[in-house]
Parts: sequence; structure tokens; C-alpha cells
Amino acid sequence: MHTSVENGTKTPLNPILGETLYKESANGTRVYCEQTSHHPPISHFLIEGPADCPFRLHGYVEYKVQIKGAFTKVEVSSPGKVTLELPDKTTYIAEYPHFEVEGLLTTTKILSAKGEMILRDLTNNYECKATFDVAEKKRTTGFMSFFTANP
Repeated sequence: MHTSVENGTKTPLNPILGETLYKESANGTRVYCEQTSHHPPISHFLIEGPADCPFRLHGYVEYKVQIKGAFTKVEVSSPGKVTLELPDKTTYIAEYPHFEVEGLLTTTKILSAKGEMILRDLTNNYECKATFDVAEKKRTTGFMSFFTANP
């Protein structure tokens, strides 16, 4: 196992199984990460806030990448479980949408969110869903590709 304690940004871009990372910011926020699976690539993490704001953000993310077309498009998803616990004990769980990057072989790239982003407030029993790219054929380019109206 390799353990890293650093103050800079010299972390590996392709972590190996069992590799860990620990960082602490000037305000006392601590970040712990570990590569727990290679196939599929899964990373676990824990972020603990400083003493004056003791939040916890923890969970795992699995990275899935699918090349589409003749290497003209890539779809990236990161299924996993991300939990945020606030100092007042309010707890949230988040699920993220898929992302698609078009124009891999051109100078113009288009990043589009696809699917749903779900945020659940487990303490107060609320759920928020944001749907992205529901009308792909009507999608515009650039920043506006992230917003859609209900069909």
C-alpha cells in the first residue's frame, strides 16, 4: 500500500489499487481517498470539515467510460453513493447524471449532462430531481445544453 501526505497537487492521475491519499487544508478540513477496486475502477472517500463546521462528505464513486461512434463521442457516468452529513445532523444522499462529450476529434467539444441528478434529504424526507437533456434532438450547444423544460 502506498500512502501519500502532501500539500501540493502532485497526486497520481492513475491510482493503483490500495493507494491512499490524505490531505489537510489550512482551515482543518481533512480529505481521505482510497482506490478500492481496479476493475471496475472504484474510489472511496471521506471529507471531514474543520472544528467550526464539522460536516462529513463520504461515499464511493465508480467510473464508467463508453466510447461511441468512431471515437467521436464519449459517455461518462459515475454511479455510486455520496452522503453529506451537516453539523445539525441533516443528511443528504446524491446521485449524479451521465455526461457526454461530443467532438473528440475536433477542436470544438460539447459537454452535455444526461439523465437525472437526484438529491435526497433523509432527515426531512424531501427529494429533488433535476432532469438533463430530455429532448436530445432539440439540444442546443454550449451552456444552454444543460437546461430543458418539462415536455
